[in-house]
Amino acid sequence: LNQTMDRIQSLNVDSVYYPTVAMDIQGVNEALSYFENEKLDMILLQICTFPMGEMAMHLLSKIAHTPLFLWGFEDPVVDTYNTIPLNSLTGMTMITSYLKRMRIKFSYGYGAVDSDVVWGKIGHMVRALYVKKQLSIAKFAVIGTRAPGFYLCEVNQVAFKQKVGVSVEYYSVGVLVVAAKAISQDRVDQLRVTLEKTVSVDGTRERFEKNIRVYLAVKDLIRQEGITALSIKCWPEWQSQYGISVCPVLAMLNDDGVMTSCEGDIPGLTTMYIQYLLTNQPPFFADLVNISRAKVLKAWHCGHAPLKLSKGPISFIEHPTMRNGLGLAVQFDMITSDRITMAKLSEYDNDYRLFFTTGKSISPDR
Repeated sequence: LNQTMDRIQSLNVDSVYYPTVAMDIQGVNEALSYFENEKLDMILLQICTFPMGEMAMHLLSKIAHTPLFLWGFEDPVVDTYNTIPLNSLTGMTMITSYLKRMRIKFSYGYGAVDSDVVWGKIGHMVRALYVKKQLSIAKFAVIGTRAPGFYLCEVNQVAFKQKVGVSVEYYSVGVLVVAAKAISQDRVDQLRVTLEKTVSVDGTRERFEKNIRVYLAVKDLIRQEGITALSIKCWPEWQSQYGISVCPVLAMLNDDGVMTSCEGDIPGLTTMYIQYLLTNQPPFFADLVNISRAKVLKAWHCGHAPLKLSKGPISFIEHPTMRNGLGLAVQFDMITSDRITMAKLSEYDNDYRLFFTTGKSISPDR
């Protein structure tokens, strides 16, 4: 128990523990009373020996609604003791059988108190619960609605709030255009000079400065409204009302750690936010556009990748999809990695699934 509590401190969590081993129902009740006023996000239950069935059922019924990690211990070999000294595994298999029949979800580990494998599993569960808690207090904003015809960008608002936890608010593109036009030239000039030190611009200063204005207006909105992450309906209003595309705006916001998807894509934005919480790095939000004969999967998008993902020169170029002078997009070659994760949250019948797979990235062929 002491070794466990010493190690838990390294997980950067607030922890509380019952300092006595519970050996009967009275002990369980005393432990439950000890935790009565604690708002627990997770319970770590160590099964050190075989508990009585009544004791186990009583405990599990009381903690059924709190995420549970169950830990069983390998029996050590004790030279002076000629049989199994702990009998932890038997107790663990009994309790997991109860949990299955009671339809209580749980995670588990089996190993010594210093097992890196078990502590790794505990760390994963802590991080998952951290993500879940952050989602429960997050406020997403959608500027506009969804892009025309992009039906899968939407979610059932009630189910999304209930099951994922995020609140979503909508803001007008027109209001942001007005706010962008009202940004002072001094603020625009200051940011433009900073950007020109690292970015080359293949386009008019007017379009460049319009993107800067929209970026600053969105940053103001984020501060005023307490927005956690956002998605922008990137066409056609921005082109018709302000004569630009907003890809560079998205790139700079993601670079700031404000996860931003395009096209009003809420499931995509949620995926980005989850990935950011786990890695503290902005992901690349993209479409799958090709599978080569060599079985290489290509991901690409119009031009809003976070600048931090560049491995070389960064250019703001004419928008490759819209063209016709309708704004700028970001272009660069991305860094590559021997391990990347591709992920996507999707809504099906008011339920949610998270697809993910891993691989490695390579330099593009064009």
